[in-house]
Amino acid sequence: MPISLLASFVATSILVDRNCLAPLDEAVGLWVERHITPYRTALMFAWTDLAATWFVLAVTTFTGVFLALTGWGYWTKRLAWTVAGCMLSIEIVKRVFQRGRPPAPHPLLELATYSFPSGHTASATALYSFLAIVICSFIPSRVWRVLVWTAAVCIIGGVAFSRVYLGAHYLSDVAGGLIMGLVWLSLAPQFVRKGARES
Repeated sequence: MPISLLASFVATSILVDRNCLAPLDEAVGLWVERHITPYRTALMFAWTDLAATWFVLAVTTFTGVFLALTGWGYWTKRLAWTVAGCMLSIEIVKRVFQRGRPPAPHPLLELATYSFPSGHTASATALYSFLAIVICSFIPSRVWRVLVWTAAVCIIGGVAFSRVYLGAHYLSDVAGGLIMGLVWLSLAPQFVRKGARES
């Protein structure tokens, strides 16, 4: 699983670097511009804050402290690897590619940082998927597990769409962020187990 996800991210990165996805990015960007309304804009600003750096760090810290105090050391370490590893790697990759933000005549959100991959999407994928995994591991009801994962997917999808809607990212940026979040979600358990064997 981690290898296939890493391969997917590498493939996406190559396509982005060679500008192969530009027609799709531009088409989606134009479609979004035609559907901007004040109500949708307010909703997208609220939704994108669910993956803002300060919010992700706050939720991660609260969850980590809770897991540590309850004696779930495995989950605490897995959370640290998942979120911290994801956020750090995103910043490194951004500086490697140095892709500019989408040009927009009237941008809803102006940022001076690099565009690929989307840090909000990656963080949302890593954090909310992790929370869904933890919660579902203690819920016997299949119906409730489906509801938890549905909520997680909706949050992640909403964050990803909000980044494109607000003009902060191309579609390919959020695709890269989604894959990067999944990469760390799948790598973290292996790092935790390896650390346990070495200690």
